[in-house]
Amino acid sequence: MQKRLSAAGERLARAVVRLESALESNPPRGRGEQVSGQADILAQQLERMRGENVKLRKLIQGSAERLDDAIVEFKILLAE
Repeated sequence: MQKRLSAAGERLARAVVRLESALESNPPRGRGEQVSGQADILAQQLERMRGENVKLRKLIQGSAERLDDAIVEFKILLAE
């Protein structure tokens, strides 16, 4: 049992050393950078959605105009 605990302790110590060296060579981004990156992604999504919104408004406007024209023509046909 003591040998297993000792071996586990050595493995843990080696893992800690590897983790520390990995963190030194690749420091994690700060929380501010993560938030900034997420804000950039959200800003890009917002711009795409605004563009889609403009396209949809134009499509709706065109459809409404065609529908109004069709209603006028239908009323003219009914009046004849």
